[in-house]
Amino acid sequence: MACGMPIPPVNGSIVGQDFTLGSRAMYQCNPGFRLASSLAVSVVCQESGRWISNEAPPRCIPVTCPDIGHSAVDHGRWRLIYGSQSLYDAMMMLICDPGYFYKGQRVIRCQANSTWDYPEPRPACEIISCGDLGTPPNGNKIGTLMVFGATAIFSCNTGYTLVGSRVRECMSNGLWSGSQVQCLGKRTRTS
Repeated sequence: MACGMPIPPVNGSIVGQDFTLGSRAMYQCNPGFRLASSLAVSVVCQESGRWISNEAPPRCIPVTCPDIGHSAVDHGRWRLIYGSQSLYDAMMMLICDPGYFYKGQRVIRCQANSTWDYPEPRPACEIISCGDLGTPPNGNKIGTLMVFGATAIFSCNTGYTLVGSRVRECMSNGLWSGSQVQCLGKRTRTS
C-alpha cells in the first residue's frame, strides 16, 4: 500500500523517499521561510492510502529579522536598499549624518536564521577630522578642535599682516574652509 507523495506546503518541500504504509514524511520550508508552528511537522502513511498528521497542515511563513530601521547608531540611520523591510534577504545600508563617516561593514543582510549579519565590532558613524592646522609663525590661533564643525580663528602679531583666511571651519568633506594663513612682515614675500 502506498500513499503517494504528500502535498508540500507553499514555499516548502517534503523530506522523505518512502511513501508506503507506515512511512513518515517531514515537511520543511525553503530558505527564507520557516514553519509557522514551532513543532516539527510530519505525516504518516495510513492503510487508507492517506497521509495523517496530528497537526494542522503546515504553513511556511517568511523569515523576519528584528526591525533595525530605528536601531541606535549615533549620528546615523539604516536605509533599506534591497528587498522588503526586515524580511529574509533584505539589505540595509548605514547612512551617516553630514560630518560623519561610516566605520566597519556598511551593508547588512537579513539571514535565514532571523538575524542580521552584523560583524564585530558593530558598524558605527564617527566624526570627520580635518587634521591640525597649526599656528603660523608670528601669529596666533584660537580653537583647538579639529573635527567637523570646529572653527579656528587666526591673528598675527603686531607688525605682521595676515594673508589667507582669518576664520576657517572644518567641513563635512574633511577639509578646512578658506586658505592657509601666513603672517607676513614688511620684508617677507609669499612663496
